[in-house]
Amino acid sequence: DNNPFGGGIPSIQAEVLGKRVFNIASLNADSAGYEFTTAYASLSKSYSINPVNQLIDFMLDPNFGCGLDTEELDAESFVKAANKCNQYVTYYTGQQGRALTGNQVIQTNGKLLDNVKATVQACRGIMPYVQGKYKLQIEDGGNINDITSSSATIVYSAGDDDIIGGIEMRGEAKNTKYNQVVVNYV
Repeated sequence: DNNPFGGGIPSIQAEVLGKRVFNIASLNADSAGYEFTTAYASLSKSYSINPVNQLIDFMLDPNFGCGLDTEELDAESFVKAANKCNQYVTYYTGQQGRALTGNQVIQTNGKLLDNVKATVQACRGIMPYVQGKYKLQIEDGGNINDITSSSATIVYSAGDDDIIGGIEMRGEAKNTKYNQVVVNYV
């Protein structure tokens, strides 16, 4: 049959799952902590709605992403963030589902920083650059491992003995600003 559709272009609908990405939560800790042992090209990848996995893939992908080396990422912080996103919570409707999911389109012709920001926002995260590595911190109640817990782990508690001298707040004054600066070059 030369024309099986019987007049016109057929209407086709498809459910697209997206790009396969590395599941950072599958990274196991060894004696040195969480470390990548293989390069990006060798990582096993599968479909994931976890926004942290999508962020990792975009940051490491040399063709469509930032092309960072795995050594530039603090793997432990990304594993903890991915595990928080994977936690099941009860929604206000009574249904249960994952705490945070992502299903976005990354514009590969867009700016890298804009794409990273959009993906970080999808997981309600912040990504500081600490000691030569990017870390990922999920904004939540402050518990290290549980996204639903508001009992934070106290790292340091400052008391009166820790304050040396007084605290003074001062605004800018007119006499400390320049009205005109003249520079002579030799």
